[in-house]
Amino acid sequence: MEVVAVTPAVMDAARMDASVPPLHPAWFDALVADVEGAFAVTGSLTPGWEDPYPDRDPPPEKYSHCSNPGKYAILHARVAAWVQVLSERNMATATGTAPQPWLDALRSPELLAQILCLQPRVPGGIMLVLASTLVDGHVFGLDVGLSKPLSVRLR
Repeated sequence: MEVVAVTPAVMDAARMDASVPPLHPAWFDALVADVEGAFAVTGSLTPGWEDPYPDRDPPPEKYSHCSNPGKYAILHARVAAWVQVLSERNMATATGTAPQPWLDALRSPELLAQILCLQPRVPGGIMLVLASTLVDGHVFGLDVGLSKPLSVRLR
């Protein structure tokens, strides 16, 4: 019986053993570097935050409660950096829409602030669907979906 080692799908190229081929295309490191550069701008006003429960899970009553919704702006800043770089590289086109029901959505439209669809420029590419969620009336997190090209049906 042969034993095969399995490594993570994406890892830091500097830490990889030179005898092991990279698990992502060569251009991926440059893409991520460009996103980090864009995020330095898009995320400049979104400081991180300390984990209030570094040694344990949060108590159940803390779920679905947000004492500081502004700290989650970093998620949307990261999305903005990816959208910027993918658009500049002509890899994807971003289209925003008002909240509407979408197939297999996790939330109803009144709990969404916006839907953003990233359509790859490559024929047959998988579309990324990002829905900005609302908690207590504040933009909070992201629901993520995938779709075949042009098959996301907004009702």
